[in-house]
Amino acid sequence: MLLIEEWQRYGLLPEVPVIVDGMLWDVTAIYTVYPEFMNSETRNRIITHHNNPFLSPIFKHTVSEEERQQVLSGGPAILLATSGMLNGGPSVSYFANLCEDEKNAIVLVSYQGVGTLGRTIQNGGREVDIELNGKLKHFTVNALVYSIEGFSGHSDRKQLERFVSDIRPKPRKVIIGHGEEGKILELSHYVRRRFGIETYAPHILDALRLK
Repeated sequence: MLLIEEWQRYGLLPEVPVIVDGMLWDVTAIYTVYPEFMNSETRNRIITHHNNPFLSPIFKHTVSEEERQQVLSGGPAILLATSGMLNGGPSVSYFANLCEDEKNAIVLVSYQGVGTLGRTIQNGGREVDIELNGKLKHFTVNALVYSIEGFSGHSDRKQLERFVSDIRPKPRKVIIGHGEEGKILELSHYVRRRFGIETYAPHILDALRLK
């Protein structure tokens, strides 16, 4: 959102509406309330100059299916919607409505998990089945598909290692359950070997009682 607002402000992007849908709007509200945790440039802009980029009039919030249909039937726009992997939320509906038109573009800006629709089209899949309203529908992806790296909100390997190292008191067990199987197992072995902490990498449908 920061980049899009800046690009439009400097004329690097066409002045089209930017539609914000899904959990993205709620998360953005947190940044708006706590600008002191932003980088110095954004913090200074919000606090000193009273110019909050997240509140720019270019951003439009949709909450209902009726509003989404109005967006889809309108003119050119930039749509920002969750989930980023196209495995739930309003992004799936938008994708289904837009993917078959070659004039549209799908831009993936986050990690795409194995087995997700996002990973399928990222790997070149152009014939996809999507469940909508309880029915499985087939789509041919004619829209352009782009992947842009560098926008992930996840910690990298070094940050995870440092996090475990800094926890006080040292935990008795670390549960590692988000990522690709090979990476999960490798990190699990490393934490156990490096820090002497018991680790657990649950399988799908495993149940774990926390107490």
